Amino acid sequence: MTHATRWLAGCLLLALSLTLAAAVATPGAAGSAVPAPQALGQVTLFHDDFNNRAQVQSYQRVAFTDDAYSSAYGTGTVRLLEIVDSLKADRPTGGNYNTPWTVTRQDTGWWQAQADGVQVYTQHDSGDGPQSGIVFGYTPPPTGRGTNGFIAGVSSKIEVCTGDESGTRRLALGLTYVTSNSDVLVFEILHRCGGGISWQLLDVDPLYGLKSGSLPGVPEGQWAQLSLEYLNTGLFRVCATGNCAVFVPTGNWAPVELLSGSFNAATWSQGQSLLGRFQNAYLKWTTTGSLVSAPIARGVNRYDTFYADVSAGSGGTAGIVTFDVLDGVTNTVLRANVYDGASLSDLTAPSIRLRASLMRGSYAATSPFVASWGVTAQEPTPTPTNTPTATSTPTRTPTATPTRTPTPTATRTPGVTYTPTATPTATPTNTPTPTRTPTATPTATPTATPGVTYTPTRTPTATPTRTPTATPG
Repeated sequence: MTHATRWLAGCLLLALSLTLAAAVATPGAAGSAVPAPQALGQVTLFHDDFNNRAQVQSYQRVAFTDDAYSSAYGTGTVRLLEIVDSLKADRPTGGNYNTPWTVTRQDTGWWQAQADGVQVYTQHDSGDGPQSGIVFGYTPPPTGRGTNGFIAGVSSKIEVCTGDESGTRRLALGLTYVTSNSDVLVFEILHRCGGGISWQLLDVDPLYGLKSGSLPGVPEGQWAQLSLEYLNTGLFRVCATGNCAVFVPTGNWAPVELLSGSFNAATWSQGQSLLGRFQNAYLKWTTTGSLVSAPIARGVNRYDTFYADVSAGSGGTAGIVTFDVLDGVTNTVLRANVYDGASLSDLTAPSIRLRASLMRGSYAATSPFVASWGVTAQEPTPTPTNTPTATSTPTRTPTATPTRTPTPTATRTPGVTYTPTATPTATPTNTPTPTRTPTATPTATPTATPGVTYTPTRTPTATPTRTPTATPG
């Protein structure tokens, strides 16, 4: 090829090489932009809105949103454990009363869900034991029985009574509990056939009465709202449709543990039967409850803030909710009585737990509750990923094949003149001087086609490095 052609091809290859090198240059190349370090950022390290119990490590005497017969049911909150059941046909489990109650039948009897409550029937026949009846009982969980007070209630209605009218046919509400000296007592209120209302406090071993009384009656066919209460101020109170009696214990009668609560229908003499209904049962006995979160690991982050959405309840005397931060491994209290928005930035434990303690202010008030809680953290300052250097060696070798094919080297055919398609703009800076003059005579003489003259459109500016001396033929 001619010198001009070789020079043009070299320029093209150099330009292509520079383009590819720029395309694959490493991020750390000298002169490249380096991202500035960013400030600490807040992240949510832990959050629980109690839609389930997945992030709860343990709990005592509290209920969750999936506890169908509690005041927490469907609220997305955690509340003190208590039973709330309309007993009506549209309740969460319909006619299946074995949630949350344990239903037992003695001798002849049945029960069924109705639109306004549960209807019960009991009959005492010859050959039956000393009592026939239907009992709906609730037993608190073993870790949830402790109490220093309670209130229980249900509405009852007597529909039909038959048989002996000795007053032993009745609907009733009762509580069984343990005192501080381990005595087992029963506190109950009775709605008898004929409408009479009476109450009694019994020692069950041996069975004898400690205290008793009566209240204004409620006619058959009408609802009577029955309730039993031990106030943590030291008073017993029993009520029927707004009429109440209060008495002070004269012995060691105060509760420390609730064994069970129940409502029932009973007959005692041969030939007796009773048809009645119950609705709107409830039982509150817990005065305190607690829950502890699963461990919260901070990783490389720094603890920032504790937050919580809580309520002390409403009506009566409001309750209290307090929070503590525990070590995630030892459960040692790291910070007591923290509040919503409190800073935890000074804590360095690898993991922590949260603990909530709920306390009831009064049984007339709704339970205090926790709707959500959590911990935020601060991320560490990230290490820059680009460090400028004086020089940089590409870590990638271009493998791409040039997409432009250099102009092929022309082979000159005698009698044909090729026209270049580009005119180089650079002028060689050095014109070599021929050091040798050839003396050989060409062995072939090109011949031009007669009558045809080819005129070049480009005249090379470079001086040939070799001057032939042979004379064309």
